[in-house]
Amino acid sequence: MKALTKALKKVTMKAFMKRLMKTARNISSALLLSVFI
Repeated sequence: MKALTKALKKVTMKAFMKRLMKTARNISSALLLSVFI
């Protein structure tokens, strides 16, 4: 049971980091666009 929770937490963190990176990339792209426009 403990191992399952650990694995779940790991997967959640990975998904969270992926989402965070995606958001960061979107924000930086928007900033670059606003700079060029």
